[in-house]
Amino acid sequence: GNGTPVSNSNSLSFDGQDDYVDCGNIQFSGEELSFMCWVNLNNIATGSQNNIGNVFRNHWQDGNWLRFIGTRPSFNVNTIGGLPPEMESQTSLNLNQWYYISCTYDGSVMKIFIDGILDIQRPFSGVLTTYIQPEDNFYLGGANTGNSFAEFLDGTINDASLWNHTLTQSEIQNYMSCPPTGNEAGLVGYWNFNEGTGSTVTDLTSNGNNGIINGASWSTQTPNQYCNNCTATDS
Repeated sequence: GNGTPVSNSNSLSFDGQDDYVDCGNIQFSGEELSFMCWVNLNNIATGSQNNIGNVFRNHWQDGNWLRFIGTRPSFNVNTIGGLPPEMESQTSLNLNQWYYISCTYDGSVMKIFIDGILDIQRPFSGVLTTYIQPEDNFYLGGANTGNSFAEFLDGTINDASLWNHTLTQSEIQNYMSCPPTGNEAGLVGYWNFNEGTGSTVTDLTSNGNNGIINGASWSTQTPNQYCNNCTATDS
């Protein structure tokens, strides 16, 4: 069978114009990074940088990000002394369909996974760096709005997680079915958007990286998830 359905009541919808969530200043360091989330694209993003929409981003110009160029996921890491080598997936996603997008960096290889399957990888090395200007906070659903490089997602996201740890393919596939609980090793921030009301998305880790919603709206549209081997009890 499919296992036990996961309780997943809400997601967060972005209009592609000016919506974003500000999760505050999250420092990046070391040589490991992973982003993961469910994404459902409503439309190809438009805006000042045409056809680009951000899912995760820190620093508007050259930070670490997962974004969409058209409907193709694109991953970037920013390393000390290195210009960021943005890597676009080979796959264009369908609109109005949930996908689990994962990006990993282990200090030597960048990878993008779509629904737990490796889509593209590229050699790259270097130590991650971050900025500490106020505009360089970590954003969900958009980039910094204080400049002409604002890039907003037109779509819905769910179960977003940020790690300073390189997840394996089997770990990615597990979290795709069975979301994190919040206390996993290397988990920097995890937002499941199940609040469904209010203006804050809660970071379920102990790191306190709660997000302030700017314009994004709650949605009850969620992907179907089934846990075959969850150790945590779904509440």
